[in-house]
Amino acid sequence: MKTTIRTFLLILIPLLLFVCQSVNAQTEEVLKLNKALMRAAFDGDSIEAEELLQAGADVDAKSGSDRTALMLAAMRGHTEVVQLFLDAGADVDAKSDAGRTALMLAAWYLRDTTQIVQLLLDAGADVETKSITGETALTIAAWNGTTQIVRLLLDAGADVDYEKPNGETALMLAIGRNHKEVESLLRNAGAKE
Repeated sequence: MKTTIRTFLLILIPLLLFVCQSVNAQTEEVLKLNKALMRAAFDGDSIEAEELLQAGADVDAKSGSDRTALMLAAMRGHTEVVQLFLDAGADVDAKSDAGRTALMLAAWYLRDTTQIVQLLLDAGADVETKSITGETALTIAAWNGTTQIVRLLLDAGADVDYEKPNGETALMLAIGRNHKEVESLLRNAGAKE
């Protein structure tokens, strides 16, 4: 009996070591693919991104800055890459460590991301998600004065009177930054002072 167990262990241990080495090598390869996917998302390289996804990159992996490839593409204004990631099943409401989503990041950066915001909304992005500081996509867009994005968010049902933890509303932010067109849009949507 002892000989049988010893023989079994002599076969099992090398086999387990081989499997662990193989898994480790696969993990390293996936990490390389994911890192390359982040770069392709940031650069807007849809061809490279598609090849990396086909090779096994994880569409929902997070970068060193804790953002997904979808977030990076959205904030950089890369519409084609955003669509690619959505088609690949990216989590539209994934959050960074700061609690920001791709929708918030698309509203944050002063690029023409109107089409990206629409794609994210069409994919079911939650307009009421709040960051850890209490921002929503609407408060971000109002602060930036991006009228078209504010309009899309309101049409998608964003709470026009939501108050951040510090008491600020989208209307207050628009007024404070002298964004008259956004202020008018918010008032017409029923925003209260």
